[in-house]
Amino acid sequence: MFGKKSIRWFKIFSSVEKAADVLPLNKPVKVEMDGEIVCMVRTPKGYFAFEEFCPHAKAPLIDGWADEHNCFICPYHRYKFDLETGFEKTCGGSALKRYPTEVRADGLFVGKESKGWF
Repeated sequence: MFGKKSIRWFKIFSSVEKAADVLPLNKPVKVEMDGEIVCMVRTPKGYFAFEEFCPHAKAPLIDGWADEHNCFICPYHRYKFDLETGFEKTCGGSALKRYPTEVRADGLFVGKESKGWF
């Protein structure tokens, strides 16, 4: 079937322990996934991956942070994005592109949606 979406998974860290060493709590880190730069953040609720630039004004998100409500704060305009849904909670106008994350026995993976012939 043409156009069926699937997820390709990329191993970002070899273990959850390694991920926790590299990803400080509530502070993003840039990682490469399939030639693309994404931001990853570790919060008390888990690991999250999202686009590198704010969808509101294309500001880099690397200087932002996650708050106690599991929202990611853009450092430039203080827009808040829910890390679980991607929806912007300040004005409700935009959404952060997110990537699925998965903790497995052999590491931490980030998924990228792809379309293809299946």
